[in-house]
Amino acid sequence: MLLGGLTFLIGAIINGAALNVAMLIVGRLLLGVGVGFANQEEGFCSFKVELKCFFSSLPLEVSSGENLV
Repeated sequence: MLLGGLTFLIGAIINGAALNVAMLIVGRLLLGVGVGFANQEEGFCSFKVELKCFFSSLPLEVSSGENLV
């Protein structure tokens, strides 16, 4: 997620300092890659949280594998 944030930040800086169309295109590409990285990681993190909430709601004898998540 850090890589996605840094890529997005670099793309935003390039877009802000753009002097020609080529710089705008490069900035927009970096913005898209940054958003893609962040969305992919966010989905994985929310899945881990949901899985942990699911295991914590199970009865104690079934949720013994909670630390594996």
